[in-house]
Amino acid sequence: MASSGDDGVHDNGDAPNAATSSVRTVDWPGSDPNVTAVGGTLVTLDDQGGRLRPDVVWNDNGAASGGGVSGVFTRPAFQHGVAPVTGAGRGLPDISLTASEDMSTVIRFTDDVRAAWVGIGGTSLAAPLFAGFVALADQQAGGRLGNVNTRLYALARTPEEARKAGIVDITSGVNGQDGYRAAPGYDLASGLGTVDASALVPALAARTG
Repeated sequence: MASSGDDGVHDNGDAPNAATSSVRTVDWPGSDPNVTAVGGTLVTLDDQGGRLRPDVVWNDNGAASGGGVSGVFTRPAFQHGVAPVTGAGRGLPDISLTASEDMSTVIRFTDDVRAAWVGIGGTSLAAPLFAGFVALADQQAGGRLGNVNTRLYALARTPEEARKAGIVDITSGVNGQDGYRAAPGYDLASGLGTVDASALVPALAARTG
C-alpha cells in the first residue's frame, strides 16, 4: 500500500489549488501496479459517528488527494475494465479512505523531542488504514494475500458486486485545480471509491482472484 499523494494532480508542494504547472503527475511508489495506491476522502460525521452526507474527494486546507495516469507504467491487467478512464497507462488511486485533517486520527508521540498528541491526516493516514484492513483480510484468509489489486477490481466489477463487498462509489469532488472529477464508477480522483471494512475484509479474504 502507498499513498497517492497530498498535492493534487500537479504535485506542486503545498498548493494543489494554485497550480504553477500544466503538467499532471502521479506519485511513485503508488503508481507501480504492484502497489495499491490509496487516495483521500472527506468524511462528514455527526457527534455519534454517523455520516451526515456521502463522502467526497479530499480537497481542503491547502491539500488534495493525488491521482492521475502514470507515464512510466502501462495499464495493468486488473485495470483493463476501466481502460476508458485510464487509457494506456496505470491509473491511480485504486481506492480511497479518510484523509482530511478535519477528521484526523490522533496519535501519541513519546520521544523526548515531541512528546505530544498529534492529529494525522492526508493520504499518509489513508494508506496505513487500508493496509490494516488488508492485514485483517490476511488473518481471515489464513495467509498473506499479496497484491490485492486484482481481487479489489474484481470485487468492483459491477455496482451490485461492489456494494456487497463494501466498496462505496465516490461521485462528488475534484482533486485540486485542473484536477480530475469524481464520477460514477472508477475515476482518477477517488479510484473505485471508499470502503466499508466490515464487508470488504471478508470479501477480500474469500476472493481467490
